[in-house]
Amino acid sequence: MLTTSADTFVGTAKNDLFDASVKGTLQKADVILDSSSTDHDTLNATVSSTGIDARIQNVETLNINGEYVSTGLALTNVTGSKDLNLNTGLAGGTAKVTDANTIAVQNITAKANITKLEVSSLSSGTRDTVNINAGNADVLLTGSSAADKYLVSLAADKTLTVTKDSMISAADALEVNIAGDATYELTADDTAANDELALSFVNNAATESTVTAIAGKAIAKTLKLSGNDIVIDAGDGLSLGGTSVTAGGTKVTSDAAKSTIELSNTLGASKFFNKAVVDNIKATKDLNTVTLTVNEATKVILDEKQTALTMNIDNATGDIASTGTLLLDANADQTKLITGAQIDTVLLTAGKLENDANGVAQTVTIDELDTATTGVNANVVLTGANDLVLTKWTNDADTILNAAGMTGNLTLGTATGPASGTAAASIIILGKGTNTVFAGVTGVNTKITGNTGVDNITLVATAAGINTVDTGAGDDVITTGATGTNNITVGAGNDTVNITNAATVDTITLGSGNNTINMVVESETVIKNINTANDTIVLTGAATTAVNLKEVTPATGAYKVSGAAAADFTLTGSTITDLTSFVQLGNATTAFTAKTNLAVIAGAKDDFIAVDGTSAITTGAGSDTVIVATTQKTATVTDFTTGSDKVVLTGAAANGDSIDLTKVVVSSGKLTLSTNHEITLNNGTNAVLADGTGATAKDASAIVQLGTSTTTTFEVYGTRAAISVTGGKFDDFIEVANSTSLVTINFTDNGGMDTITGFTTAEVALTFGNITGITAASTGFDLTAKTAATVATSGEVYVLASDTSIAGDTIDFSILNDDATTGPVVKITDAVIMEDVVAYLNNALSGVKANHTYVAVIQDNDNTESYSYLINATSDAITTDDITLIGHVDAAVAATDVTAIA
Repeated sequence: MLTTSADTFVGTAKNDLFDASVKGTLQKADVILDSSSTDHDTLNATVSSTGIDARIQNVETLNINGEYVSTGLALTNVTGSKDLNLNTGLAGGTAKVTDANTIAVQNITAKANITKLEVSSLSSGTRDTVNINAGNADVLLTGSSAADKYLVSLAADKTLTVTKDSMISAADALEVNIAGDATYELTADDTAANDELALSFVNNAATESTVTAIAGKAIAKTLKLSGNDIVIDAGDGLSLGGTSVTAGGTKVTSDAAKSTIELSNTLGASKFFNKAVVDNIKATKDLNTVTLTVNEATKVILDEKQTALTMNIDNATGDIASTGTLLLDANADQTKLITGAQIDTVLLTAGKLENDANGVAQTVTIDELDTATTGVNANVVLTGANDLVLTKWTNDADTILNAAGMTGNLTLGTATGPASGTAAASIIILGKGTNTVFAGVTGVNTKITGNTGVDNITLVATAAGINTVDTGAGDDVITTGATGTNNITVGAGNDTVNITNAATVDTITLGSGNNTINMVVESETVIKNINTANDTIVLTGAATTAVNLKEVTPATGAYKVSGAAAADFTLTGSTITDLTSFVQLGNATTAFTAKTNLAVIAGAKDDFIAVDGTSAITTGAGSDTVIVATTQKTATVTDFTTGSDKVVLTGAAANGDSIDLTKVVVSSGKLTLSTNHEITLNNGTNAVLADGTGATAKDASAIVQLGTSTTTTFEVYGTRAAISVTGGKFDDFIEVANSTSLVTINFTDNGGMDTITGFTTAEVALTFGNITGITAASTGFDLTAKTAATVATSGEVYVLASDTSIAGDTIDFSILNDDATTGPVVKITDAVIMEDVVAYLNNALSGVKANHTYVAVIQDNDNTESYSYLINATSDAITTDDITLIGHVDAAVAATDVTAIA
């Protein structure tokens, strides 16, 4: 046992125990010698200071315990020891070891109570590798000007700090074993670096671990990564990146399962990571308007929106002699991405954003991808199962975009122009998902090849260009542009081709399926392989002479249906004269106009014919629509069939006209629908409706529809007296325009889903009293400000605000989207919305009873629109089967806007 005096002990060849467990008995003047290096001697010492440098030789195990919270040992005069174990009597202890080298000890271990361990090297270096088992401690390591070698084992979530400018020898090496996330930092400011250090990290954890590297200058000359998946969070990249492809930067190699360098701060300048041969470089911050150069084998992962990031590649020596491929994952929306001069191909995968609060998958949108401005013109290869919107692609002609390996949905360009800032790709190969493409540029020949997915292709501007489109399988839609030459081949599936301008020169080759070609008259489109039993040609525009689809004689396959100078279409090798089975006049988007004094005889398809003056129309056997606009009052339909045919009113009724489709004046087959809208409907020699005026006015609600869409409405207005509007069984589109008097919109049984625009509080009112089960006394019970349930009363109309929380619930109408180019289409009748509405109604209305009837008018989240639902409860709770959307109003309807007038 050692004493408080200077002690000298000489050990034996056996396993000696030197006891300095009494505090103060191990002192600087003590000498403990053992001549054998093959036995297992032990020194147990309790210390109250950290700098004791007693002379100790060949004592294999040194157990140094601090009585309170500090411990340590100076290894200046220690030789031949193997293990130095450090602990303190109290938790939260610190340990300090100076003059570390392998001649003194080989292994330094921090025991359970040590939370901080400081180790510094002997001035002549460590000689061989000193092993530091940090236990649960953070480590501060200080090297010397000579060669220092350490192997440090860190617990999860611990920090290893290396003193600045202390590991600068060319022989310095530091290997760090991590068991989870860790932090590595220098004590340096921006004036010093350990730029000669050979540094390595080994991830021994079972899962991915992140090392956060905090440093201003280079943390090492070389960095090796090993073990399981490992991420080096390099902040702004100053610790690893170079200032050019050859200057500065850390050489990084990896045999880890997966290795990633993460850039989590904005780059202040262009940064070069070509010396870092890792799997990924990931940006979790907008890196700024700089150039990021990576190794040619490294993938760039963008987890954050980039404002205008330029990306380039090079090899580890910075002397790449050719161009190559940029591997790029976009896991977030991007503003602008630019490729550098060494990139000839971009392999782009759209990552998947997290679903929104309603579980709806979102889409990655890239506002602009510039593959031409900074260097060679790069081709683009798209892959992945996720959806991608590439709004603008700045490229040169003769560029390829290949999405053949992509299974997600692709949107390329916008409706206002193609996906190009300067020119269009010469070849576009589409993927297996739903593809929406806007292509075609003046003077550039574009070739588009489809895949097995659904393709929606629009050739926006094609002057002097020759475009070739082959859609492949799927129900595809192709729309041609203003001018140009288009060769279109459609494959298997029910395809649609829209020829929007007679100036284009179009050749269409049809495949199997039920195909539709929509074209303006006199377009001279050449159609090959038509199957008249399955395919349909739809003519839009206006007749210039009488039309009779039963008798059209072609001239060398060219058909002049309208009798104009130019042919409408050419069917190669055809001599058919009866077109009634496969030619249709007009469609739901664009009607065929029957001009004044020109007879029109349609066929068996579902025709859409707009009247113009005293037209005589024979609609044929299909479900036909006759459109009557303002001032049209003299046309006659000779074979109108109730139940299949209908009349649509568009344009404006006269000032002060009340419209009631259940009470229409009829005289000798002529229906007076408004002051401005009249039409004669006959079926053979018989009027469709018997004569009737006043109290005997006839019900035309199953025959007439008001408006066709929110852009083609039926307008009503009153400036002199209050008026009312009662629609029919169809989906009516009613616009209130220039009204200063009250306009009442009456909802009825089986009245479809009516859309009301131009709604203004105090000038427009809604009434639901004509619906069975809704009482005429109903005045619209106001729940817009209530946060608790109200007892439901059958026959009542309730007005609610979707953003008012009732029982902690609101309705999220914000996910509504009917535009495929801006993300997944979500309509008001989709299950995700209907289920949300039902849940809200069950919170808002308590005491719902089976067989009771209610109406709910619900304001949307922004209080700018309202949706009306009819509720026919089949049980004591509302289900999705119980509610029907019957109205959409372009304003926030208040309870005072619901009237009892029936």
